[in-house]
This record gives sequence, structure tokens and C-alpha cells, in this order.
Amino acid sequence: RGRVGAEMCIRDSYHTPAFGHKDTYALRVLAQVLHTRTGRLHKKLVLKDKLATDTWAWTRGRKYAGEFNIGAEVAEGRTLKETEEALYAQLEKLKNEPVPAKEVQKVKNNFAAAEYRRLSSNHPIMMAIMRAEGTGGWRAINEAGPKLQAVTPADLVKMLRVMRGDDGAWEIRVNAYGSGHSR
Repeated sequence: RGRVGAEMCIRDSYHTPAFGHKDTYALRVLAQVLHTRTGRLHKKLVLKDKLATDTWAWTRGRKYAGEFNIGAEVAEGRTLKETEEALYAQLEKLKNEPVPAKEVQKVKNNFAAAEYRRLSSNHPIMMAIMRAEGTGGWRAINEAGPKLQAVTPADLVKMLRVMRGDDGAWEIRVNAYGSGHSR
């Protein structure tokens, strides 16, 4: 599991529904609740417990299926096992103590602001159309905003339960331990 001179990391990938499925919007919000410098994983594993030097969570919906990836880069002097246990403990905590509505709204506001900023020039609009057309159709650009805004804290709990195998069909998971990570 460990390597001398290399960074250890935990990567969990979950198979998710295809682009445009109703669950993909809740997964996007969940990824942002966990990710970023103000996200749950960074605050707990990096800043508070100093178990990791970096954390991440992201999701990508594709035409026929998608992926949700979550992980952490283990801090020097810490073990892979304790970092992994802390990462899963955060997921369990979110299943049992839903994210406050105010925190979910903050994430949804960030999505809305990003959508507005993309209208600043033709190039980001063109890229958005190309991505949407390649995965599910250009109309998704107009439909995504309202669907993201409709996500509730209960939707995030549902996604975590499905991911962790409590009550869903897409619990296929791949653990990877190794050096570095890609986003």
C-alpha cells in the first residue's frame, strides 16, 4: 500500500447514471459540498486533522454512464488506513446528519454564478454547447440551472446511501491506492 518517496492517495470511483439523469444534479452539488477549499473533506482531513495534503470529489456524467470520484492524498507521517477511515467517516456523517440547507444553497449559488460568468464571451458558450451536445444534447444547457437549484439536502443523503450501497443499484466501486491523482 505505501511507497517510499511517493505520495500515497486514496481514490474511490463510483459508477453513476448517464448525463442528464435526475441524480446527476444532486451528485454535482454533493461533489462541491465535499470539494474545494471550503468543502467538508478539505476542512476536516487537511486543515483540522492534518491527515491529507489534498482532497477531491468530482463527478462527470457521460452519454451512457457517469463517474463520481472521491479521494485524498495522504499527508507525510500519516497512514493510508487512518486517512481512508477519516474520509469514509465524513461520508457516513453526511448520510446521518444532512447538510444544512444554507450550505447546499451556497453551493447552488456558486453554480448559478458560474453559469452567468460563462456568458461573458462566445468561447465559453461554444465550449458548453459542444460538451452538452456530445453528452446529451444542447438543451441541457438551459435545463441544468433549474435542476441544480431544485436539489435538496435530502437528495444528497440519497446519493450517499446509493454510493455506499445502502439502497441503490450503482454501488460499483473501484479503490485505487498509489502515487498522485488526476482530476
